[in-house]
Amino acid sequence: MEDIIGRYAEHSSRTPYEMAVRSASIKHLGPEFGRQGLFLLTTCLRVELYGLRSVVDRFSSLIFPTEQFVEICGAASITQRLAELSAGLHSQILGENYISHQIEGALSNLPANNPIHSLALLAIDVGRAARVRQHFIASLNYDAIVRKIIEDSYQANECPSDLYIVGAGMLGRELIARELGPRFPSRTLVTRNPKNLKKKLKLSDPAIAYARIKDLENKTTPGSAVVIATTEVTDEYRAMLERWITELEPRVIIELSSIPVLTSFSGNTERYVTMYGDRFLSFVLENNQQLAPLKDELHNQIATILSTAAGYLRAA
Repeated sequence: MEDIIGRYAEHSSRTPYEMAVRSASIKHLGPEFGRQGLFLLTTCLRVELYGLRSVVDRFSSLIFPTEQFVEICGAASITQRLAELSAGLHSQILGENYISHQIEGALSNLPANNPIHSLALLAIDVGRAARVRQHFIASLNYDAIVRKIIEDSYQANECPSDLYIVGAGMLGRELIARELGPRFPSRTLVTRNPKNLKKKLKLSDPAIAYARIKDLENKTTPGSAVVIATTEVTDEYRAMLERWITELEPRVIIELSSIPVLTSFSGNTERYVTMYGDRFLSFVLENNQQLAPLKDELHNQIATILSTAAGYLRAA
């Protein structure tokens, strides 16, 4: 029987920004690769390809044209790898929970009868369970870091005005539903289809509004805050966003986009925060220092669980 293998390159082989650009450039290949029997996983910090060796060999140069990649072989190694990813063991923010949802999303491109599909589902379940059991949970996840930065942007007795979340993906939806730092009397989720999103989310908080970028009022609101949680923007959308934010003059702009959208604001580090700046990374470092001592134990627990599961399957 032909080997199934995995090949991957992640943020340790390039700068995080370079890896994000590379990942975004090939993400669209996921559905076609799925039809070829390949599982393509692209996140902001990694590119991974799984499948039969002969098929992976055929497409590998397209996915890894220049950078070095790591190869793993066999069902056990692949399941271990995907379980560790699902647990946040290899994330830039250790213990973050979004990666397992990204793996699930990428897996939708692969037919359910593909053996890697079953391995990945098992890995997701094991990784999530091990993360909770080992308390390998980010105390400073993306939403918590946003909260910290917003809190630091206002004086203790200062009342903020409006919070705008641009992007209706998983992270944007979670941010709008949470209390981020000081209480904002108004919170707006900026999305391309506000009516459909409002029906889908069914959030009862009357302080939450939904709007398209072109429908937002052009007014100066220095007490406001803007969080960008999307990267999939056209040049036209980017221009509209920049004009609106320039007029708004918010207290702080936080970019959670792996490929920053608002490049024209990059010179203002007091007001403009990205995932690559020292202000954001200081919280990442604090979180990772807390969880680093648990990494080996989490790795071993995942290996033990998978070994036990394999034993039961052989005995069945």
